[in-house]
Amino acid sequence: MLKKYYLAIIVCALTLDVAIAKQHTAKKLPPPLPSLGSTKDFGLPVIAFDPRIFGMEMGTTDFEQALKIIAKEGGKIDAQTYGETKIQVNTLNTHEDKEPTLVNKDIILVEFSGLPLDNLVKGRMGFLKNQLYFLYYEFEETAPFDIIEKQVVAKYGKPHKIGGFPDKFSEWKFLHTTLTLKNNFIGADRMIFTQPKLLGEANQSNKELIKQQNNLLTKQQRAF
Repeated sequence: MLKKYYLAIIVCALTLDVAIAKQHTAKKLPPPLPSLGSTKDFGLPVIAFDPRIFGMEMGTTDFEQALKIIAKEGGKIDAQTYGETKIQVNTLNTHEDKEPTLVNKDIILVEFSGLPLDNLVKGRMGFLKNQLYFLYYEFEETAPFDIIEKQVVAKYGKPHKIGGFPDKFSEWKFLHTTLTLKNNFIGADRMIFTQPKLLGEANQSNKELIKQQNNLLTKQQRAF
């Protein structure tokens, strides 16, 4: 009888241990901390229009129209060049300080300043086959980034993406345009407008130019 009593106590103790173990196992672990530089996508719908930058639109405004708008808004053109792309040359003892570049006449780059925008230092815009495909503003290093961001949020709403470390960014997506605010840890902050489709075509145009040059070099070197 005593043996059965002790056996019952042991069984109860084991049952209690199992229940406690299950309870601890069932506890939810805290979610992992986000990694530095991780990107958060809010899953918001694309904004159903494209921003008009002093009346300019990505993929629509041409070179001459843009110059007239810059002048009308009190800005000035500081530089104008064709696009350039760097090429890799595997040569010995070239004694060149810089990598050689190729000129891409399908791309025109324009630097400007003087537009009526707080803390603006300068800006740059690019045209691919006479279509505006990017424009950015560069702000003073002491510019209040939080105020700039609040102004964008007030006009376009919450960003679609945020992230980055130590350089941070916020991104808004429109029908054909992407707007990115870059809060750089070192250096000036930027507001960047791009037309992703044309930007991809501009990059491909540079690649084709490099390919043509490499084919030419290969052809010239057949004799040795």
